Amino acid sequence: MNNRMQVINDLIKNQDYKDYLEIGFEYGVSFHAIICENKTAVDPRPRGGGCTHAMTSDEFFAQNKDKFDIIFIDGDHSYEQSLRDAMNAKKALKEGGRIVFHDTHPYNAHQAKPDFTGGEWCGEVYKTIMQLYNMGENLYTYKFDYGVTVWNPHASMVDVVDPINEYSYEVFDANRELILNIVK
Repeated sequence: MNNRMQVINDLIKNQDYKDYLEIGFEYGVSFHAIICENKTAVDPRPRGGGCTHAMTSDEFFAQNKDKFDIIFIDGDHSYEQSLRDAMNAKKALKEGGRIVFHDTHPYNAHQAKPDFTGGEWCGEVYKTIMQLYNMGENLYTYKFDYGVTVWNPHASMVDVVDPINEYSYEVFDANRELILNIVK
């Protein structure tokens, strides 16, 4: 595997998932590459065709009644919004489902800045993963494609031996292998 679409498609195929939700459609690159029976996409300002809900993820989750097998989060890259998307996605997830995050493995401090300043950018999604790690959630991450993290919120919680108390990039960088549970 070498990109987020392949990770998602493999999960869909291996788990026989039918219902896919994508938060952060933008041009639809990921969305159009996903092979799933029912697909839903959310973006407040889609730039490509095929987005099913032109609204914020908060607006979508406030009115949503559907449940999904797999949810891909690649929307607003702020810590606050990505964490809110994660918690809302968990409520909209079917039993046995997975939530997949993109941009969880920034390669340097510039990519981890809170605001986009040009170039390659992951934002502060890594802080959401740090929060989930501290909660003892079941996570694993692929290093490629700026980090693709798979969360199984229905799995039993793991014991957190060493909680991370500071959510800075420097602390993340020093503990990334532990926090992300990197797949080798």
